[in-house]
Amino acid sequence: MKTDSTPLKVEPDRKNNCIRIIHEKVINMIVESSGAFINKTETKAEIFPPIETLDIIDRIAVHAKTI
Repeated sequence: MKTDSTPLKVEPDRKNNCIRIIHEKVINMIVESSGAFINKTETKAEIFPPIETLDIIDRIAVHAKTI
């Protein structure tokens, strides 16, 4: 499935009796630790899919659930 926003792959997983919705672009997760006295850890995602892509994934999941 290709959209203007993101390529997605939908495939069955017979072993776990489900479908897999795979986002084909890489999402970079960055974990940063800092602080002299109190260790502060911050996690953020870069190149996260746009909200439109998440909406498409949600609609696919709803349709798959009803089958």
